[in-house]
Amino acid sequence: ERIGPEHARELSRLWTEEHPLRTGEPGVLDNVDRGYDGFLIRRDGEAIGYFWWVAGPAAAAHPDARIFRIDLRDGDVYGFSNLIARDRRGGGVAIDALKAVEAELAQLGYRRLWGFVDFANTPARWLYAVSGWQLSHTVRRIRVLGIHRGVVVARA
Repeated sequence: ERIGPEHARELSRLWTEEHPLRTGEPGVLDNVDRGYDGFLIRRDGEAIGYFWWVAGPAAAAHPDARIFRIDLRDGDVYGFSNLIARDRRGGGVAIDALKAVEAELAQLGYRRLWGFVDFANTPARWLYAVSGWQLSHTVRRIRVLGIHRGVVVARA
């Protein structure tokens, strides 16, 4: 289901459970204020994850588009945050969730999806590979805490 202000408590719970050493989710609902969209992922009525995405004018302003050299065009979507709760992973849950998100975005008229996956995130790289996403290009970014490498993936 589309994320709205009514999902703040569930989103905060997911963030806190997945990141116990961090305080507060940067942008749990700030994403909505920035013009970003999201889907809350449920299984058996329980919120088990989320998928944040951006398209249109807000996409061009998203910092990842520049950093990861993603050429977003009309009909494109950039998925910038995808999470399934650790205790709910396995058994194809992530694959099912990604397929559902892809179907919803296609129904909304989007033709191509983009994402970024850190090299260190083997489960996410596997998820996108088995789901038919293609490698677009690799990215190396230097940050204060080190060098991060990853791949930009796309699915038409």
